[in-house]
Amino acid sequence: MSENLVAELLDTTGQPIPETQVNLIVGVANVDITTAVMNCIDVHGIDCQPGIDMLAGEILYLPTRVNYLGSPTNYHDTPGYIYLDPPTQRICFNFGSSSSIAALVPVFGNVAVVGDLNTLKRVAERVWSDSVLAFDRQIFRMRITRKAS
Repeated sequence: MSENLVAELLDTTGQPIPETQVNLIVGVANVDITTAVMNCIDVHGIDCQPGIDMLAGEILYLPTRVNYLGSPTNYHDTPGYIYLDPPTQRICFNFGSSSSIAALVPVFGNVAVVGDLNTLKRVAERVWSDSVLAFDRQIFRMRITRKAS
C-alpha cells in the first residue's frame, strides 16, 4: 500500500508558499499507521500549524487527529523519514540530525527524492526563523494532501 502525498507550507491567507512543496511516499513501512494517517486525510484533512522540535533532533512536526494504538515496528531515525509519534498524535518529518532520545521511531514513509529533503530543510528553517525566533512572528500552516495523479 504505497501512497504519494504532498506537504506544502501555506501563508496566512491559505495560499501555498512557492517552492515549499515536498513530495512524500507513505506505506513503505508500518502499513497500519499509513492506513490511520490516510483515514485522517480522507475524513479531516491535515492542515495545521507546524512546529519545530530541536531537542530530539531536527524535526518538523504537525499535530493531527490520527489515533493509533497498535504496536509499530521501529526504525533508527534518519533524515527524510516520516513517522507518527502516537502519544502526541504528531506526524514528524526528520530534516536533519537526530539525538539518542528519538533514535527508534515508527516510520511509515519518507521524502520522495533528495531534492525534496533540501526543500523540507528550507521549510523547517523558515518555520523556525519566522515563527519561533522572530520578534514579529508569522503564523504558517502546513497541509498534507494526496498527490494528484
